[in-house]
Amino acid sequence: MSRPFVCFLVLAGVLLTIDLASKSVAFARVAGEPVDLLATGGRAEAIPAHDPVIAVPKLLAFRLTLNRGAVFGLGQGGVALLAAVSAVAAIVVFTMGYRLPPKAQRRRVLLAMILAGALGNLWDRVMYDAVRDLFLLFPGVNLPFGWSWPGGAKGLYPWIFNAADVYLVLALGAFAFGLDQPRTKQQEST
Repeated sequence: MSRPFVCFLVLAGVLLTIDLASKSVAFARVAGEPVDLLATGGRAEAIPAHDPVIAVPKLLAFRLTLNRGAVFGLGQGGVALLAAVSAVAAIVVFTMGYRLPPKAQRRRVLLAMILAGALGNLWDRVMYDAVRDLFLLFPGVNLPFGWSWPGGAKGLYPWIFNAADVYLVLALGAFAFGLDQPRTKQQEST
């Protein structure tokens, strides 16, 4: 195994550990009592009603929820299909990471983020039949002018997410904007 590929696996492993550990700690502490999803069959009712726990006022809070769909809660109830897609994505990304040339460092980091994100959410779908979410941005900050999102939510960003989601959004965004490519000498001189 080449050293760059080992670094890819180590980074993916560290990121996966952060995702799973943050979910476990949050589900053990945020609601005021531990939430045991295995004992309750992954039912959302297992999460007691709780107020968000503010980490950074007006910026970040912790609130527990389960997502049986994909990003922004789309595709609710398609857990088996989403688990299969996550598994295939993880295999494809693993293979791509293995085949990368040694100098493709940016791409290797981004692929490690995608692998960790796919595996983190796959783990939850297999174990709990849903993805555990915990981060809430901008708690207590509402949209201006009395506006609301479809469905009535008034918060600036009402969606709750996890570390795996962050990895996926950042890495896919970086790929979309071409940030996986090394800088050319011309770019460095400007």
